[in-house]
Amino acid sequence: MLSTFLNHQWKSFWRSRNKAGSIAANILLGFFMLYFLAIAVSVGFGMGYIIEQFFPGKNVITVFNGFILYYFLFDLAMRMQLQELPTLSIVPYLHLNIQKKAIVNFLNIKSLFTFFNILPLFIFIPFSLIKVGPTNGALTGLAYVVSILSLTIFNNYLVLYLKRKSINNILYFALIIGFVTIFGGLDYFNIISVRAFSNLVFTGISHYPFLALAFTLAAVVIFVMNATYLYRN
Repeated sequence: MLSTFLNHQWKSFWRSRNKAGSIAANILLGFFMLYFLAIAVSVGFGMGYIIEQFFPGKNVITVFNGFILYYFLFDLAMRMQLQELPTLSIVPYLHLNIQKKAIVNFLNIKSLFTFFNILPLFIFIPFSLIKVGPTNGALTGLAYVVSILSLTIFNNYLVLYLKRKSINNILYFALIIGFVTIFGGLDYFNIISVRAFSNLVFTGISHYPFLALAFTLAAVVIFVMNATYLYRN
């Protein structure tokens, strides 16, 4: 069924009236994405050198730990502004013998293929494999990778859930923006340090790698919440 949906989406794109404009826009967008991905790859593989240059004398992994949750907090704010909801003209399918679950699965899978989900993988995973793993052990390196993947998925489905809820109640959108703004302000004025908390969390994971599964559990919970909301609506 998923392949059928993809086939219909492909035909819808090529048969649309503004096909030429869409192609041009996608090509331009593709160049921008490749540019930023190239930067992300450079940052990912050069993370150790970059940290040593900007934070001389400090432990590289400690500095890296401090910026992980900080990045995903910023990522959450950016997604709320820029990430689009995955769409499908579902009305024609609702009259056919197609399970709602299949439609929900397609929308959930489609939402994973976004620039916001690819970027952190190139930034954080290379350093986790080439620095954290050899320093703290392969299991710890794997735990970092699981954490990054889980946080990426968590942010993806949390934003989709909140955006869908905010269609009927703008308060949900305001709450997440307010949450990020407050934490950013508290960190800026050194009242609560996001970086210190992030370092505390990932130092714990380096000692007890199984703690990374807490992020995985959170990602599963928000995925189920999002899927359930879609199915019911």
